[in-house]
Amino acid sequence: MKEQGLSHGQKVAIFSFAITALVAVNLFTGKGLLPAKAPATSAQGETAPSPGEKSTLPAEQSRPPEPPPQPAVNIDPMGSPDAKVKLKAFVQPSNSCHGSTIAILKKVARALPNRIHLEFVDTASEEGSRKSEEANLNCSAALMVNGKSEFEIVNAGKKQKVAFNHGPVHMMPPAYLITAVTGELRTQYGDAITQVELNKLAHAIKNAYPEANESLEQPAPKRPTIPHPALD
Repeated sequence: MKEQGLSHGQKVAIFSFAITALVAVNLFTGKGLLPAKAPATSAQGETAPSPGEKSTLPAEQSRPPEPPPQPAVNIDPMGSPDAKVKLKAFVQPSNSCHGSTIAILKKVARALPNRIHLEFVDTASEEGSRKSEEANLNCSAALMVNGKSEFEIVNAGKKQKVAFNHGPVHMMPPAYLITAVTGELRTQYGDAITQVELNKLAHAIKNAYPEANESLEQPAPKRPTIPHPALD
């Protein structure tokens, strides 16, 4: 007598039972059906943290390396070393955005070389960056006049505070620089500083801002008129 094989339904039932048994064994033993993934390691051979876990690597290994310090770009000082008004300009000579500030301050020193001494500090260098931090400056470009970067000036009859510690000098109105430097000249030299000298300084500073002067004197360009075709 011919032996009958399993029906399709019986085969499906047996396969389902086998899968259920494997899942039950997996849950009971806590072991997965696939091998566990090996933890990632760093370049130094240390185990990297899993998602949500804090890194145990040293701080100097977890942050990107700092760029090497740049060699200082030296600009020769100007004016007499014996001058009583000393300007210290914190700039980056290699930065084209600081070029206008450097040019303006050079004209200040040339105007009264016996009264004003100008020194430049390259804040892109390691030493210049350190000096900027020691002076509590907030930007890579700043100016100190006799060790001060903040002044109280009178502008249009009103007192106001002016700070030269948060950006290039050429971004500020010329009147701020004129008032701060001339005020320090009067403080240091008293009656020895003449009005002729002060006028010469003010004239030099005003002429050092050609772009600012031109933008104030020339009217703003008009927008071109676009002709519209006639409507039928």
